[in-house]
Amino acid sequence: MMLLQTKIRNMQIDQSLCLILFAVLLVHLPVVLNDFHTDDFQVLMVMDEGFSPRGVASMDNSNYFRPVSNLVIYLRYWLFGKSPFFWYLINICLHLLAVSLLYQIIKCTANKTTAILAGLFFGIYFQHFEGVLWLYGLVRLLAAVFLLSALKFHQKVIHKPSLNLIIKTHLFLALAVFCVEDVILFSLYFLVSSIIKNRKSKYLLGLHNTGYILIPAIYIIIRVFALSSADVSTEYFNVSSGLRTRRHLF
Repeated sequence: MMLLQTKIRNMQIDQSLCLILFAVLLVHLPVVLNDFHTDDFQVLMVMDEGFSPRGVASMDNSNYFRPVSNLVIYLRYWLFGKSPFFWYLINICLHLLAVSLLYQIIKCTANKTTAILAGLFFGIYFQHFEGVLWLYGLVRLLAAVFLLSALKFHQKVIHKPSLNLIIKTHLFLALAVFCVEDVILFSLYFLVSSIIKNRKSKYLLGLHNTGYILIPAIYIIIRVFALSSADVSTEYFNVSSGLRTRRHLF
């Protein structure tokens, strides 16, 4: 008990981060007064049809394979029904968490002033409102939280490699990839960054880098079988079949 009290006393509250989160919360809080709109109703139709493997895999668009995000959306529906207040409140909380993670990462890699500016820009930038304003925007919010968590552990691995940190990095990156397919591209960044900066342990370096190759490969393999389609590139980039051959072009 004494040890816990000592740790609590030693905890320092980052006032800058608190002010950033408060500002971001004030800007986004009116969203909870919104009702469902536009694309939200497509997601709600899938929810009303009940739990299904196809819904978990792709929700309302067969070009997607986002099982982690879709499972969270089902869970949110089971917990709160069709209450837009709680749906939007969860989106806001996830956005605040992403802002907090970004601030911490930049504060460690750059400086506090840069972290404050980045946190405010990321938190209030108008295009990031889409993730909060739409129900399916949850996929981007979850992906951001998982990806930034992976980046945070990745940086720790670079400075002090350990098996525990490598596992955490790979776990969060895998969760991000299975939230939204765009994150696959970040695997390349993680891989190159690790090769350039990590010189402390060849064994751990090899294990670390192998994960950044295996995670995208596993995602693509599972995607192909889950969607029963071998034409992954066409579905991934949502390219019309009429644009793929000369026979269709002319």
